[in-house]
Amino acid sequence: MAAYVRHAVFRWVVRPIATVEDGGGTFGMLLRRFRLAAGLSQERLAERAGMSARGISDLERWIHRAPYQQTLIQLLDALGLDGQQRAVMTAAARRTGRATAGPARRGPSPWHNLPESASCRSPR
Repeated sequence: MAAYVRHAVFRWVVRPIATVEDGGGTFGMLLRRFRLAAGLSQERLAERAGMSARGISDLERWIHRAPYQQTLIQLLDALGLDGQQRAVMTAAARRTGRATAGPARRGPSPWHNLPESASCRSPR
């Protein structure tokens, strides 16, 4: 199965759609699929999980790539997922979590190439 996705340079590109069964997709994609399969709105899921609807929305839209461990447990309980579904969600949370989001920024500070007079960051 594939979907047309608008690419960053405004071209339409065909990309395969990851399915829940194959464990594919981001945590947000999986959260949305399981929420809709359970027949819950973002507001209702947030209420059941003890979260805000904004928090659910941010996770689904990948503004927050993965929840904290306690939030993950609350979401899994609120969705009523079975063992395999819980494992898929947990793996997706780990795969896109903060620890694997990317390497820490290394190298010189952003001030390294400024003239000495401009690098003083204190107001005059």
